Amino acid sequence: MTIDRLTPVMSRVSARVPRGFPETIPMGVKASPGLGTKSGYLLLRAEDQPSGTIPAGLSIEMSPAQAIAPEGTGNFTLRINSTAATPERGSVFVGVFASESGTTLRSKFRIDYQLYPAAPVLAPSKPSFATGVKRNQVVNETIRISNQGLLTAQDVSFAWVAAAGSTLPRWVTISSALTVPELASGEHSDVQLRVAPNQNVADGIYNGLLRVSAGNAPAGDVAVTIFVTDSGEGQVRFKVEDIFTNTVGENGLIQGVANAKVKLTSEVNVGNSVIGTTDAQGSVLMPTVAAGAYQYRISGPKHADLTGRVRVRNGAITEETVFIDYETISFTWSVTPTTIPDRYEVYIQSTFQTLVPAPVVTMIPETINIPEMVIGEVISGEIKVKNHGLVRADNVSLIFPESDALFQYTFLGTLPTELAAGQEEVIPYTITKLSEPPITRSTGLQSWINNEPNRATASSCLPSFKWVRVLYDFTCANGTGRLSEARTMLTLLPGSCGSISVPQPPGTPVGWGWGSSPGNSSGGSDGDSFALPECTPDCAQTCTCASGCGPGNGSGGFDDGDGPPGPENCPID
Repeated sequence: MTIDRLTPVMSRVSARVPRGFPETIPMGVKASPGLGTKSGYLLLRAEDQPSGTIPAGLSIEMSPAQAIAPEGTGNFTLRINSTAATPERGSVFVGVFASESGTTLRSKFRIDYQLYPAAPVLAPSKPSFATGVKRNQVVNETIRISNQGLLTAQDVSFAWVAAAGSTLPRWVTISSALTVPELASGEHSDVQLRVAPNQNVADGIYNGLLRVSAGNAPAGDVAVTIFVTDSGEGQVRFKVEDIFTNTVGENGLIQGVANAKVKLTSEVNVGNSVIGTTDAQGSVLMPTVAAGAYQYRISGPKHADLTGRVRVRNGAITEETVFIDYETISFTWSVTPTTIPDRYEVYIQSTFQTLVPAPVVTMIPETINIPEMVIGEVISGEIKVKNHGLVRADNVSLIFPESDALFQYTFLGTLPTELAAGQEEVIPYTITKLSEPPITRSTGLQSWINNEPNRATASSCLPSFKWVRVLYDFTCANGTGRLSEARTMLTLLPGSCGSISVPQPPGTPVGWGWGSSPGNSSGGSDGDSFALPECTPDCAQTCTCASGCGPGNGSGGFDDGDGPPGPENCPID
């Protein structure tokens, strides 16, 4: 006999909750072998508490009910809210229920909560700062102060003060505003330091503190070190991090990306370049170079290349922490002739990794090839969206393509704002043919749909590309935030198309980030632009179209290649 059970994956969880602000926690519910449930849900009830009551002011919003297959897991989200009346500490039991059993409690789990006061938190972009300058030279430096707390900081002020045991360098002044009336949560203020030693200042190392205060937050200091020298040279120390940084690996805590190659090139003299390789901690001190503006390129195996700019300061070691994106998903595409003359289908196959400390969201199928249709005909299907990674995807949003005069795209569903590790959702869709395009020898379907003549292709080549997109973000173990997305491409690809570039969908580039290293990743191809083979109506039946790969070759080198070459043109009889 099989007993249908619904069991939380954790029987007890702890949560620190800012008073007056919501805190979100995930919870999985696993079904035993048997029937599962068509509608499992969570509920906070007074009768399930040992005291028979729920703590004053405490409430928990639950994500909607969902079906849980036998031996499957339903992923729920709980949003804990509190008020001024809520006790500082306490415990509550949340019940697991199923529609098939009504109000009968199937199981429960315990949440131990602790409230802490919400407050502004003023934090610098870096805890310390170093710069260098020659005598009789003026250098302006910027230190960004952000409010990372939940409340607005009031009466924020900045002051230049002496470090312990040091004499205050009075040739350093704050040239920006000394006070800011309010700094809201998530906002920042840039403090400008003017460094101007005269000829009487001796060579040496000088220290000072930028003191940041607020009327409703404790004061904090940013240590500033200034190197005064006429050498005209400096160095950069790169710290390279990724999604594994600050997680535990086979050899203990992972501190950075080992064996990443760093190339530093002068913007003034492009022939002036130096190269370094990161150590086991992901750090590399680059050779001494002339002070000035430089571009860097960082590359590592299975990582997307990163490019950016850095200023080498006179006599100083500039500390630069960067984040490079680990390639959790790679794509292989191919173009195949169909049995219908002059029509081709595009296929994209994804290869993804699952045991990574990041959300790995995929959409299946990766391509939807719209077949030959008559007006009024409807095709239907579904797109499966799944998070294969070990980390929850946050702020999930679903972007559908707009219908046009040719096709009506209907999507019968949406996504939750969070996708837990392993969670899968299904989006049904229908595509309805509305009309035939007004095609002439000089008009292409792509330009007719989008009204962008610059995208028109050869007179008989009528390609159309649209996307269904899932956008999301996540926070890495080192505190760096990243934005990413998954896509399904809708294609209509008749024959006689020569070399075609698939336009990049609008929106935020994949891999953009915030936190310790706001990103600017690049390298390889952009993953959405490739050449289609020269297959024409006269192409022989044996014509085969080669496939290519993108994005990025992940070689870790400094060649300027953009991944494997595109397919060769198909021969024409």
